[in-house]
Amino acid sequence: MVELIAEFLYHAPVSSAFGPVLHPDDVAAGRTAALDGQAEVRDAIDNDGLLRLDTPASA
Repeated sequence: MVELIAEFLYHAPVSSAFGPVLHPDDVAAGRTAALDGQAEVRDAIDNDGLLRLDTPASA
C-alpha cells in the first residue's frame, strides 16, 4: 500500500548517493508524528530505530 501525505518540512533536502532526500530532522519529526497519530507497530519500530542511532538526527 502507498500512502500520500502532505508534510511541512523545515529543512532543505540533503544530497545522498540516490539523489536529494529528506533532512534527517524532518524524517524524525514525521515518524514521531506518525506514532502519535496512528500508533501502528511500524511507527513504533521506526521510532525505536531513531532512538538507537549513535548520533542525534540534527548532527
